[in-house]
Amino acid sequence: MMSDLSVNPEDILADGVDYTVIKGVPVRKGTVAAFIANIQIIEDPDSSDLARQNAWETMKNLAPTLVATGLTDHVHFKNPNVERMLQEIISSKK
Repeated sequence: MMSDLSVNPEDILADGVDYTVIKGVPVRKGTVAAFIANIQIIEDPDSSDLARQNAWETMKNLAPTLVATGLTDHVHFKNPNVERMLQEIISSKK
């Protein structure tokens, strides 16, 4: 995948493809966007406790995928609980 060219989204997922496998982990398109949308739910003061709980569980399920993509090597999340969860997953992989 490395070359003198940049990487475009279609280089990772071709048109019509819904997922790929990175480091042995299936990565579905929309995973990063869903993770961020769930952060917005847990940070929204108008979200119900149930919505926050569901968002948190979904984020825990998605987190290993974010780690596999390498996102956590380059991005730190402002929300300390989210960052802690991701760091725990990274530590458990070592």
